[in-house]
Amino acid sequence: MMLARFLRDRKGSAAPFLALAALPLFGFIGAAIDFSRAASVRTSMSAALDSAALMLSKEAQDLQPAQLQQKANDYFQTLFKRPEAGNVQISQEFGTPAQGNFSLKLTGSTRASASSISRGGPGGKSPRAQADAGASFCWAPMQVA
Repeated sequence: MMLARFLRDRKGSAAPFLALAALPLFGFIGAAIDFSRAASVRTSMSAALDSAALMLSKEAQDLQPAQLQQKANDYFQTLFKRPEAGNVQISQEFGTPAQGNFSLKLTGSTRASASSISRGGPGGKSPRAQADAGASFCWAPMQVA
């Protein structure tokens, strides 16, 4: 009798729907926060890689590959200060397509820490951020006509 009266009563029926709708809403809010955090990390990483590539361009031709990698890491770590970015990996590619020319490409990747809302607890995945920076240089002697 009490159950039948409860099922017929339509007062306050919005509360259960609001409770059910709140769960995915919180998930979308968490995903938006994580996306903006990963985009911010990617932008900072791209700026740091650009600056590191420009600093390396002055001495890249005179360095061995191991020294070039070490300098790239040192320059990047000095410029990139984001505590939420973990396991940052930097790689570099150096090439000399022609005499007097060279190209240098730095690539970085990391995982930004995710908020506990969007990852569904401590075992969730973190968003990934990647950035590339490249520079090509050509030195040619000045010719006077």
